Amino acid sequence: MINMDVSAAPLPSNFRGTPQQLINAFLDRLSITSDAVTVTISDTEPTDNSPWFRGTQLWVWDTDTSEYVPLDLSASTEDEIFIGASEPDPEEYSLWLKTLGDAIVGLYTYMGTDTGWVTQVVTAVIEDESITTAKIGPSAVTTAKIANLAVTAAKLASGIPLTKLELGAARAKLRMNAGGSAPIWESETVVAERAVTLNSVDEFEHGFDGSPRIVEAVLICDDAAGDDGFEENDEIPFTSFYSDGGAPHTIYKNATYIGIVFGVELHAHRKDTGNPTTLTASKWKVRLILEPGGVEISA
Repeated sequence: MINMDVSAAPLPSNFRGTPQQLINAFLDRLSITSDAVTVTISDTEPTDNSPWFRGTQLWVWDTDTSEYVPLDLSASTEDEIFIGASEPDPEEYSLWLKTLGDAIVGLYTYMGTDTGWVTQVVTAVIEDESITTAKIGPSAVTTAKIANLAVTAAKLASGIPLTKLELGAARAKLRMNAGGSAPIWESETVVAERAVTLNSVDEFEHGFDGSPRIVEAVLICDDAAGDDGFEENDEIPFTSFYSDGGAPHTIYKNATYIGIVFGVELHAHRKDTGNPTTLTASKWKVRLILEPGGVEISA
């Protein structure tokens, strides 16, 4: 129940007029006050947060901004397009812009209970040789943009030459790094020539990321006068000379070092007679040619 007080100011004592003029004079002096809602009609902002007629606009107090704002009297409408990953209620929406994270999956239309949500699927056709390095910027395609197993051998064209791969230096070896986390190219071939020191271990770092391959290991005559039937620069493969008692000398390797273990004597068979002979260790050197392990890919 709203309480209203109706009052009117007195007419002038000398009022003279028709009945209509009497009614008009009465309405001009009529005042109605209520304890329910106060409406301010003024160009001055009210202080009681009441509805405010300001010229031709109705302003209301906004509790969020703590200021007066124009009242929106436009007709209320519901959103016509739902944006999200989950299927919307077709009673509220007829269009659905389906998203997956930051990506747009497609625009769906609700076609009734029998058909449900449908979209037009457009298959992109990529012409042969239409994508080249010039058309794809550096780092344009990354692992983060290609799902696991999205590209398989069955989806790659046959006959792609190895020259299309990013190659290393000539005769380089492709292998996984020691941590098994990334492929690397190892292009150095280490040639190490060492003096022969009997009854000792000669160990040095090879510099590869993993255990190397030993391509060649030979004794080389390093004396101008030769040695016991051999001439300068004659080479004897490592498997052809031995220590005392027929025991072989030893080469070992690991991910860091290559090592040579010589016995107490250096024996071989003479090239002129084939007879066993004892070589002079100081007249010989050992050459090791090392290559990284892995797969060699050549253009």
